[in-house]
Amino acid sequence: MYPILLSKDMRPFTNNSKNISRPLFLLLAVGLSILYVQEWRSADITKSDFPVFYATGRLLRRRQNPYSFELGCAEQARIRPDLCMPYPHTSVLLPLFALVSSDDYSASYRRWSLVLVCVLAICVFVAYKLTRSIECAILMLFFLPIFISITQGNVSPFILLGVMLWAWLMIRGHDRWAGLALSLTVIKPQYSVLLGAPLLFVRAKAFFGFCVGACFFFLLGLLLVGVDGYRELIKMIFLLANGSVAGNDPAKMYSVTGLLARWGINRLWAWPIFLAAAVAITILWRRDMGLKNLLLAVILTMFATPYLYRHDLSLLALPLIFVHPLAGIGATCLLLLTEAAGWQFAGAYLLMAGLGVFYITHSAEPLVPASELIE
Repeated sequence: MYPILLSKDMRPFTNNSKNISRPLFLLLAVGLSILYVQEWRSADITKSDFPVFYATGRLLRRRQNPYSFELGCAEQARIRPDLCMPYPHTSVLLPLFALVSSDDYSASYRRWSLVLVCVLAICVFVAYKLTRSIECAILMLFFLPIFISITQGNVSPFILLGVMLWAWLMIRGHDRWAGLALSLTVIKPQYSVLLGAPLLFVRAKAFFGFCVGACFFFLLGLLLVGVDGYRELIKMIFLLANGSVAGNDPAKMYSVTGLLARWGINRLWAWPIFLAAAVAITILWRRDMGLKNLLLAVILTMFATPYLYRHDLSLLALPLIFVHPLAGIGATCLLLLTEAAGWQFAGAYLLMAGLGVFYITHSAEPLVPASELIE
């Protein structure tokens, strides 16, 4: 048994179930659901992120290279002729894109939306297992970046699911399964590096599970796109790193990269900060790998990742659910108010800083009884 699992650093940081009345919970859940669904229905689905996922799915169905920028642009031009975006992610979700994509773009978007809703339903279940509070789990869904992920048809809910499952399994001592869950984040490797690599030095079994999952996804991608497909992917990543692709503006990012770009500093400095964050997470976890430090690592990852847009902030839902049932709604208000005041990015940095201070200054009680932990 891992002694660390018995530490005081593993419990929701407030007695969440008693912090909100049931009538208020129902009012917020129903009212915000109606508001969000109406906003979703009015969204222009051709200006979402889905066209690029749709294009890769259609190319894969035709057994063409889904990473070909030229072929992808030709496919996207049928939907959105004014902009062509690359697909810079690994091939983990390509089979799903192919499965939901048909000649009818609107129907394909609806099918993909259903997939994302199902993923978020699993996230709600995991959030409940983590917090033991149905209020926290459900109200998490009203955190604005999660809503943006759905309307944009983005893959961020899959990242949230992988990290939430990883946290839940880690604190219960299921290291190998936790590592497998975290391997889902190889969809966007910047997250998997910062959260996965430090496991080698603190929890070898979890790192082994992570490697097994990552290797499986690599081999699956090799079968789907071949060596040529991976070459195109690497070429696309370098193009994005140089900021020379439409739709990729470093100054619009919410991480350290955005800060550097807006301050006129060479954004390549984001990479030393990225490496320093990996070292910091390793040191943090070697001291203690309870829930508190897992959540601090997630917050640090969000700040230090070189590539982070608004929908990517949905990962902050994990540390938010332990603060208070209304924390996600409060964070949404912060993001909207700072944006309305002309400080579009300030809200995100204030949120990360506030969460960091909260977890550094607060302690917690054990999340699960010692008798439930696995040896």
